[in-house]
Amino acid sequence: MSPAVSSTAPSDGSILRLEATVRYDGGSATAVRDVMVGIPQIFIDSDNDGSDDDWEQIYFGNLTTANQTSDFDRDGYTDLQEYLNYIAGETDPNGNNYDPTVPNAPDGTGYTSNSMNNGFWNLMLPAILSGSR
Repeated sequence: MSPAVSSTAPSDGSILRLEATVRYDGGSATAVRDVMVGIPQIFIDSDNDGSDDDWEQIYFGNLTTANQTSDFDRDGYTDLQEYLNYIAGETDPNGNNYDPTVPNAPDGTGYTSNSMNNGFWNLMLPAILSGSR
């Protein structure tokens, strides 16, 4: 066997392609893997909602849709929590990356069940209970 390993990086340096080939009697096997390389990024949060402006622009096209309490896709994770899970490299319980525009599986980091209805019931429950006396 004679292993050969090579790597190439595009001009922007964001993805490193690793390629390993092993030659043996009767053939060879090659494995290719693209690895995202960390690029220094400046965190800018001009609207002070805890999410990076670039991330908000990529997912929402503006800086006004997402904030600390919004849940654009109504999946039980605030948009801020989806951002925090995203930058931490976490995936939801089904193994999907966090995306604030597509519902993620429940019970991951920061999940709140029935997050859409909590505010309503917190207001209505005392009135309902006091009327039943």
